[in-house]
Amino acid sequence: MKTGAIWSVKAPLSCAAAARSWDLDPRPAARYEITVDRKCFVDRPGVTLHRSKFMDEHDITNREGIDSTSFERTLSDCTTLLSQFQLGRALDNGLRRGVAS
Repeated sequence: MKTGAIWSVKAPLSCAAAARSWDLDPRPAARYEITVDRKCFVDRPGVTLHRSKFMDEHDITNREGIDSTSFERTLSDCTTLLSQFQLGRALDNGLRRGVAS
């Protein structure tokens, strides 16, 4: 499902949801999460909403027609969900696959 189909604002997948779209290994538990601007007020049942005042255009990319946070932003968002070892492993995996720089 494309984010534009359910949101009238730019709301990329983020955190655990973005980790799944990037095939992070290991990945956090399955949850539907998006990030919006702090001034945006939307609510959807079953979706965890994160507000950020720092969402640069470089933090958002399109993966198979769905807006998602960049690989690097996703790793940053997952720092509280994964251990330091798991984050290092995910970064190493992303570098080998060419999705991180």
